[in-house]
Amino acid sequence: MINTKSSASVILITAMLLIVGYLSMTTGLSSAPIFTQQSDLATSTAPTNVAPTIAPTVTQSGLQEPATLIGGRVWHGPASPTDPAEPTMTAEQREEFRRFARNLAICTEEEARDFVSNKLGDIDLVFGIAQRSTKDQILRWLKGQPQSDPSTETTSVLWVVGILASQPLTEAQYLGWMFPSSDPIDGKSTGIRDAVYVFTEDGAPVMVDRSRHVQRTVSQEHEPLADEEYIDALQAIGGLPEVPSQIEAFPDLDGLCLTARQ
Repeated sequence: MINTKSSASVILITAMLLIVGYLSMTTGLSSAPIFTQQSDLATSTAPTNVAPTIAPTVTQSGLQEPATLIGGRVWHGPASPTDPAEPTMTAEQREEFRRFARNLAICTEEEARDFVSNKLGDIDLVFGIAQRSTKDQILRWLKGQPQSDPSTETTSVLWVVGILASQPLTEAQYLGWMFPSSDPIDGKSTGIRDAVYVFTEDGAPVMVDRSRHVQRTVSQEHEPLADEEYIDALQAIGGLPEVPSQIEAFPDLDGLCLTARQ
């Protein structure tokens, strides 16, 4: 005969063991997520005074060109004519647009030289020369590099005018071209008489440089340059590859430079 007291004790002990085991198991499982959350927080927390590293976007707005290609080349002019290719434009409106564009455009070497003279104001020129070429060709010349074939590059069409003045240029006549947003002292002399002005076909200044930085024919650096030496250096502008007008590649502006200003 089975002792009922012993059987009850066994059953009670077994139940207690099962309960303790269950509690131990559930306690272990419930502690795991807590540990994981703490671990994730520890690895992702950073000091509040440390900012994320962000590479700055560097732009050069005076040199950067828009991506639009006009006639196969990048258009550099900030004041480019409005595209008139609209079906609502009448023939009279298109003709008015051509007149406006022609008065804006600089089409000939004479117009380019006059443009610089008018910009500089009261100045007596000993020599002046102009050429319409591309930005790449002009920069190559200024850096003393050999010219390339302009048909193999798509840089903007620009005018370059070289001058030699009888008197030194003022800050406004030289630095005012390079930094049109600055306020140079108008009457202060720069001490230089030669300059190379580069600008777009619609008359926006691009850069200014000096011809003697490209070519110097005297043997000693400290020797002064004669007018003939300045002129020899400037005459190299005439040897730059000549390219056709780019402003004429805008819609309805073909043959623009064949017409006279009004």
